[in-house]
Amino acid sequence: MTFAWIMLASTLNFFYKLPSSNEFVDDEMHSVELDPIDTSIKQLKVYITGILAFYATILGKPNTSNSQCIWCDLRPKFLGMKEMLTSASKWTIEKLKAAKARYDFRTSRSRAKTHKTEKGVSASPLITAVEPEDIMFPVLHDQIGLVNKSLDHMVAYVEKHVEKLGDGHAKTRKDLLAAEKATEQALDELDQSAVSTKDLEETMDLYEQLYGLLDKIFSDLRKILPSEEELVDLEDAIKYARVIWIERLQISCTPKAHALFDGHALEQHKRVEGLGDKTEDFVEHGHQLGLRDERRTWNIRNFEACQRSQIRNTRRRNQPIINDIIVQVTEGRNGRM
Repeated sequence: MTFAWIMLASTLNFFYKLPSSNEFVDDEMHSVELDPIDTSIKQLKVYITGILAFYATILGKPNTSNSQCIWCDLRPKFLGMKEMLTSASKWTIEKLKAAKARYDFRTSRSRAKTHKTEKGVSASPLITAVEPEDIMFPVLHDQIGLVNKSLDHMVAYVEKHVEKLGDGHAKTRKDLLAAEKATEQALDELDQSAVSTKDLEETMDLYEQLYGLLDKIFSDLRKILPSEEELVDLEDAIKYARVIWIERLQISCTPKAHALFDGHALEQHKRVEGLGDKTEDFVEHGHQLGLRDERRTWNIRNFEACQRSQIRNTRRRNQPIINDIIVQVTEGRNGRM
C-alpha cells in the first residue's frame, strides 16, 4: 500500500493538469501540448476466413459446399440464373436456426433413414457470434476452383470437337473391338462433333478472354481500400466474365462461380473496404505442408509412428535455428546461381 501511494505521489508531482486545457507542465515548468484523448467506444469487427467446406460446416450445412451457396438460400438448380436472384434471401443466424427447427420437426415425424435438408441446413450453426455476411469470400480457393473448372471444360471441348474423343468414344471403341467391325452410324456420330476452324478459333479466343478477366478480377479482389474507379472496373470485369462463362461457353455455374458472378464477392469487397487482408492463403499453405508430410510418411503403416514422424517434422520446421539455416542455404544457392 505504501509503495502505491509513493508511485501516485510521484506521478502527481511530475504532471500538473491545467483546467480546461490539453496543456501540461512538468516540474521544470516546461509546457507540453498533448493531443485530446479519444474516449469514444470503438466496436471491434470480427470476420471469419477459410474455405467453403469449413463455412458450410460452421453454418450447420455440412457436405453442401459443392451445391449450396454459403451466403444466400438460392436453390442449386437456379445458380447462374440472373432472373432468379430476386427470389433468394441472405442467410442470417436466426434464419439458420429457424431452418434447423423446421428440419428437426420434419425428421421427427418421418421414419425414413435419410432426410432431405432444409435448404442445405441439417445441423445447428456452430458459431453464432458472426453473421454469414461477415464470412469472407475465399479469394484463393475460388480462383483455384474456377480456373480448374474452366480448364476441364476447355480440355473436354478439344477432345470432343478436335480430337474426337467425346463421351461416346469409349463405348463405341469397346463395341468395335468386341464386334471387330466399324459401322457407318458410329463414324457419322463422330463426324458430327467436328467444328470448323473459324468456330474453334472463336471459342479459344473466348477462353483467352475469360482467363484474362479472371486474372484481373482476382488481382483486384486482393486490394485493400479500393478506390471508386477500381470498384467500377472490377464490377465491369465480373459482368463480362459472367457473360462468357454462362452464356457464351455455357460452363455450369457452381457455388464458387455463383459467389463471384452473382454479387457476393463484390458486395463484400465494397463493404469491408477490400478483401486483400482477409484472404485464406494460410489455409492452403497449411494444406500443402500437410500433403508434404503425408508424402514423406506414406510407407509408415503404423498410425502412431506415422503421427509421431509428422509431428517431429512440424516441430523441426518451426524451429527458428533451422529456419535460419534454411535461409542461409537458400541465399547461398541463389548467390552461386
